[in-house]
Amino acid sequence: MNEMKPTSLTIYDIDALQNQYVMKSYWSDAMVINLELIEEFDSAGLQWLTLVKKNLQAGGHGLTLSGASDDLKDAIDLLGMHSLLGVAHVN
Repeated sequence: MNEMKPTSLTIYDIDALQNQYVMKSYWSDAMVINLELIEEFDSAGLQWLTLVKKNLQAGGHGLTLSGASDDLKDAIDLLGMHSLLGVAHVN
């Protein structure tokens, strides 16, 4: 299982993240994206996460998202993406 640890999930990071994802997913059947280092994110970054999850699931593989901050969890909840990403904010 490969792990990615991005520091930012914005529209400006998507190309680099996609390249890193393609290289790591090529060698693995499952992936972990550790979100604990995320300092900046936007809706494009969250959409990219859903695309990665969808692509891995289509190939019969899994994606685990870990270490999401409360701010990131709040944004995921606000956008209604918690069920898509498997990251729920527990109050």
